Amino acid sequence: MGQQASRVIAASSAEVWAVVSDITRIGERSTETYLCEWDEGQQPGLGATCTGYNRYGEIEWSNRATITEWVPESRLTWDVSLMGPMAERFGTDAVTRWGFVIEPIETGVRLVEATEDMRPDDLRALAVKHLPPEVGADRLQRNYETMEATLDAIAEVCERR
Repeated sequence: MGQQASRVIAASSAEVWAVVSDITRIGERSTETYLCEWDEGQQPGLGATCTGYNRYGEIEWSNRATITEWVPESRLTWDVSLMGPMAERFGTDAVTRWGFVIEPIETGVRLVEATEDMRPDDLRALAVKHLPPEVGADRLQRNYETMEATLDAIAEVCERR
């Protein structure tokens, strides 16, 4: 994927997987996503969908995520698509891909969080025009900062177990 951050965590792959794969608790670890719920009838696993609720300052939005890779203790990847009026205007194709890779190392694991911006040019231009710079034009920098904060929070949870 295009952009990534990583953190060494003194925990096992199983312990880290238990934290990153529990999307219902992402609000405890993310600086932007405050709630995530499996969609009705969905169970964790490949192809499952969930809805994420995000906030940056006064701006709030929701997205649908589809699990595209689910390899316990190794990889979790999901594609994010728009919902509501934005989906009506720009469609429901994935606009972002996010994921975690858990790499066992001698001292625990290296957890990599990665993202890829797949927004069409017209959606990216709209974001630059109407959103604060850190959410629109400087989204790559904002994503890196949120990934670093999320990795720190995940490490804190895992290392205290």
